[in-house]
Amino acid sequence: MMLQRILFVAPVAVSAVVWSYGCSSGETGPSGAGGASTSTSSTTATSTGTSTETMATVSSASSGKLPLVCNETYTTVPKGDCDLLQQDCPVGKVCGVVPEGDSLVSNCIEDLGGLTEIAGACASNSECKGGMQCVNKVCSPVCCPGSNEPCAGGACDVSLTYENKPGTYSFACSYAASCELFAGTCKDGAECHLSDASACLAVCDEPASSHVAEGQACIYRNDCGEAQLCNKNPPDKGTCRNFCDLMKLSAEPGKGGCLPIHTCTTVSGTGCENLGLCLPK
Repeated sequence: MMLQRILFVAPVAVSAVVWSYGCSSGETGPSGAGGASTSTSSTTATSTGTSTETMATVSSASSGKLPLVCNETYTTVPKGDCDLLQQDCPVGKVCGVVPEGDSLVSNCIEDLGGLTEIAGACASNSECKGGMQCVNKVCSPVCCPGSNEPCAGGACDVSLTYENKPGTYSFACSYAASCELFAGTCKDGAECHLSDASACLAVCDEPASSHVAEGQACIYRNDCGEAQLCNKNPPDKGTCRNFCDLMKLSAEPGKGGCLPIHTCTTVSGTGCENLGLCLPK
């Protein structure tokens, strides 16, 4: 058995609808291999727009809330008259992503009076309170990936991408159910992926629309299948690989074993006992 340090930085991909209320978002996902760290997912939203990074803290005087401090990029949607993270619109309005010509922009739009709080179940954006979107059937705000604010117990690991505008995205919170690698316990077609390697936390992700087979190119963790990693460490440059269990090498791929052409390579930097990654011999 080989020993290799694998980095686990993997977002999830999800597709979202531009803030035309009443449309629910679907999930895709970014995932990558890198040092033990949190992985993210991606969602796609219907919208267009030029891409400008937003990192600054914005005053929320109009809403009476203290501004959230975020030193990382949380959206590439061009900023209009409001900030998606701060939700700094006047009373009766929310900050949303709307079309403007051939692009997208964040603007204050009418608050349709959604009553569902953060992390509450939803079927459409219009059910969510305070400018949140319905992401994977849960009301989720735009969030800061470095601090997980304001996810209220969730993880800021969904990259909400906007239809027809590659590279235009916002980070949103996820509240996925936890699972155990190789156990096959996720329901309704969801697949178990390692989300936080240092804590050995795995969650049930809905497969991305760009879902591929083992050995194929990937970007997000939910591009790959059950108990797989989108490996961005050498020799791969974004390739779906099976995780393996060093104590269950005779198991079939996806349940702890590897394909005959692969070797179970020990990985470091995780809190997972006996975890390996199936890499080409």
